[in-house]
Amino acid sequence: MHSKRNKKVSLILLMFGIIAVFCVGCQKEQPVEAQTPEEAAGLAMEALQKLDFQVFNHYTDNYVCTKRNWLGIPLEREYQMFRELQQPGLFHGKRYKANREFAENIMEKFSWEIVDTEISGEEAKVSLRITNADFTDLMGYYVLHLMEHMTESQGTGIGELITAVSRVSRFDIGELSGYMDELQQEDSVSSEVQLRAEKRDGAWRLCLNEEFIHAVMGNMDSDQFSPDIEEQLRQLEERYEEKMEQWGEELEEKIEKKLSH
Repeated sequence: MHSKRNKKVSLILLMFGIIAVFCVGCQKEQPVEAQTPEEAAGLAMEALQKLDFQVFNHYTDNYVCTKRNWLGIPLEREYQMFRELQQPGLFHGKRYKANREFAENIMEKFSWEIVDTEISGEEAKVSLRITNADFTDLMGYYVLHLMEHMTESQGTGIGELITAVSRVSRFDIGELSGYMDELQQEDSVSSEVQLRAEKRDGAWRLCLNEEFIHAVMGNMDSDQFSPDIEEQLRQLEERYEEKMEQWGEELEEKIEKKLSH
C-alpha cells in the first residue's frame, strides 16, 4: 500500500521536476540593469511597444502578485497592464490569441518620447509624451452592439438582456478587437504623463500609474464616449423603455382576461 503511494508521489514530483526544468529552459536572459531613469524609461517603452513583458516588467512595477494553490503552483498572476497575456500555462489557446491580437492592435500606432527628467537622490520624475490611436469610443461600440440586440429582438428582449448581462460578466478584453474597424483610425490622442522612478540596488525602475496606463491605452477607459455615441445610446435606451412599457400593458391585458374567465 505504502509502496504504491510512494510511487504516485515520486511520479508527481518527477512531473513537477520536468515542468520546472522546461520552464527554466524557456527563460530568456535577464535584461541589463538601467543606470539612469532615462535608460529605464527608454528600455521599458521599447519593450512595451514590442509587447515584451519580461523586459517591460523588469524595468517597471507592472507585476503585482501571484496566487498559488496549496502545492505552490501558480494559478493566476496580477499585473497592472496586459494581465491577460501573462498568466501561467505552457500552452496558449484561442482566448490568449484573441487577447494577443487585441494588444497588437492597441500598440500598432503607439509612440512615445522622453520630455524631461528630474533626479533627487534615489528617486526621480520622468515626463513622457504618449501618443496612440484614440480608443475612447471602443467600449461604446461594444455597448451599442448589446443594446441593439436587446431593442431589435422579439418581445421585450428579456432573453437578450440576460444574455448581455451574462456576456458582460464573462467579458474578455480580446472581444473588443471586432469593434476596432468602427473607429476613425486616423484619430489619435497625445498626452504628457509623469512617472516616478526609484533606484533599487543600484538599478532604476519606473512606477506605473493610472494616468500612464490611460494614455497608453488611448483613453479606452474613458468615463464618457464621444457625443455621437452618447446620442445613439440615449436613443436606444428610449426605444427600449418604450418597448418595456408596451410589454407591461400587454401583460396587464392578459392577466385581466384570465381573471375575467
